[in-house]
Amino acid sequence: MNRFAVSTFCDDVRFEEGSKSSLMGIYQRDLLVPKNLIVLPKLCILTHFGAAIDDPVSSLVVRVHADSQLLHEEILPDEAVAKIVDDMQRADEAAMRTMIGVLVTLSPFVVDRSFELKTTVVADGEVFLAGSLRIKFGTSRARSTPA
Repeated sequence: MNRFAVSTFCDDVRFEEGSKSSLMGIYQRDLLVPKNLIVLPKLCILTHFGAAIDDPVSSLVVRVHADSQLLHEEILPDEAVAKIVDDMQRADEAAMRTMIGVLVTLSPFVVDRSFELKTTVVADGEVFLAGSLRIKFGTSRARSTPA
């Protein structure tokens, strides 16, 4: 697996000192909403694309679809991608892969029907499914974790 993409869906992403990110309210497979129409303040999608160090990416696009409808498209300029890859290679000569992260914030996030969010990454023309989240009406009980 030389190239891959993965997305994490959550309520918020906080960038902290020391190059640390905190993801709040991470969703697993489903986002359950209690009624037929709800507006969430935001939904964050953190997508990472990885490539082997000897196969660097030169163009990158992140797309978010609700079923077949395009909700958001983030096109990274080729020069920015090249700079990220170059900076990563210089910072760690022993690195085996490069990783590029893209944060998409959908705000406000209106839920008026059940649907599936899908995130794809187009890297050098090749499409990678990064993740999906089912949006459904219903309720869930919080799971308790043993102390």
